[in-house]
Amino acid sequence: MLSEVGRKGKGPYIENVENAVEFISNPPRSITKGRPKTKRSKGGIELSREARSCSFCNRSGHNVTTCPDKEGYVPSSTIKKRKNEAQATKFKSYFIFKILVKFFELYHEITTKKSGHS
Repeated sequence: MLSEVGRKGKGPYIENVENAVEFISNPPRSITKGRPKTKRSKGGIELSREARSCSFCNRSGHNVTTCPDKEGYVPSSTIKKRKNEAQATKFKSYFIFKILVKFFELYHEITTKKSGHS
């Protein structure tokens, strides 16, 4: 059946073609560069069942932008933006207040000098 005659380093030689199926095996798997994608290869059924779900209600069939449960929901990025705007407004108000106080102090000082009151 198997013979190594005249085939240096090329593996077994099959004389009987009818029995060839039982000797054929899968080729060795090639090693690719980089990090392996997963520990094992997933089948077609596993890949087709993988459905994305909504990050708001964790149900499948829609995403967060089309979620029916999301009435009145404000994303955290909008809340942070509003908080930053509020802090900026608060700082601007404080800065304007300080300028007005200084202005009225100077105004009071000028008017008292003109009228001769010290």
